[in-house]
Amino acid sequence: MTSWNRVFAIVALSMAAGCGADSSPIEEMCDRLDECNLLVGSVRGCVENLETEASDLSPSLRKDFDNALDDCLDFNTCELFSACITRLTDGE
Repeated sequence: MTSWNRVFAIVALSMAAGCGADSSPIEEMCDRLDECNLLVGSVRGCVENLETEASDLSPSLRKDFDNALDDCLDFNTCELFSACITRLTDGE
């Protein structure tokens, strides 16, 4: 499994099992998962797991990953946000 796919697998697990102005896209995503009742576990645990996995990404892959999360965070509804994250985890 590539690093990119591993990170998205963790995102999928965070959605199923258990993330301010200066917050990272990962923190914002985990917060949104929690707000949308899609996160089982803690926001802190979500952030820690994803940050650990994302730390293995090359700088360019990390930028792509953060941009993809930002794109999903632009959706206003939980339904659209969830669908976007699902597409990312499915590799679409």
